Amino acid sequence: MDLKSQFLLLTIVLSFFASYNYFLVSAANNWEPMMDRKNSKVIKLAKFAVTEHNRHSHTDLVFDRVVAGAVKTDGPKVHVWILIDAKNGNSMQRYNATLLREPWRDHTSLVSFRRK
Repeated sequence: MDLKSQFLLLTIVLSFFASYNYFLVSAANNWEPMMDRKNSKVIKLAKFAVTEHNRHSHTDLVFDRVVAGAVKTDGPKVHVWILIDAKNGNSMQRYNATLLREPWRDHTSLVSFRRK
C-alpha cells in the first residue's frame, strides 16, 4: 500500500472514531422527558425543591403540581429538571427547579429554583 492510500485509510478511520465519540458524548448529554408527572417520586422531588427554596429564601410557596420534567444521567449522577406550579400568596406562579440526585449517597440537592 502506498503512502497516499495509507493516509486516506488513516483519515477515514480517524473520522469514524471522532464521529462515534461525538455520538456517545451527545447521547449522554441529552435530557429525557419525564413521562409520568403524577409519579410519586417526581412529586416528592418537586415538593423537596419547593421546601428547600422556601427554607433558603424565607418564602412561603405552596406546591401545587408538576407541569413537566426531564432527567439527564451524568455517570452516577442524575440531573433533574422540573417545571412546577406553586402558589405564592393568592397567585399561582410557575417555577423552574433543577436538582442533583446522587443515588449512591441517597442525597438530593437543589441546584437552582427560578420563577419562569
